Amino acid sequence: LARGRGFVYADSTQLVKIGPPRDELCLIEGMLHVSHHRRSELLALLQSSIMLEKGLVQQYQIAARDEYQRKADNKLAWAAAKRLQGRAAAKSPDLNENCQGSSNVMQAQSVESEDDDINQ
Repeated sequence: LARGRGFVYADSTQLVKIGPPRDELCLIEGMLHVSHHRRSELLALLQSSIMLEKGLVQQYQIAARDEYQRKADNKLAWAAAKRLQGRAAAKSPDLNENCQGSSNVMQAQSVESEDDDINQ
């Protein structure tokens, strides 16, 4: 019974009728119980949401670091090609033309890569 006022003995063969609350105190007690239960459910949902958010932030940081590293690697490759082109130009005009062609190819790939980044 409500508020610990008594109890009912019943075995598995008996039927117990449960009715609505009969006074305001009983009604409020029931609403408090439902409210507490709902709060527990919402806290569990909040915790799972927080864990999801932390996981997404970690994935974002990893992806950003990988993207930064990829761009840095492209810049290093570009600088190395330019150095080779400069050395080749000093040694032979024929090699200079070959290096100029590979440099143009690397530049085109770099521009395509940046266009892909913008489109994403």
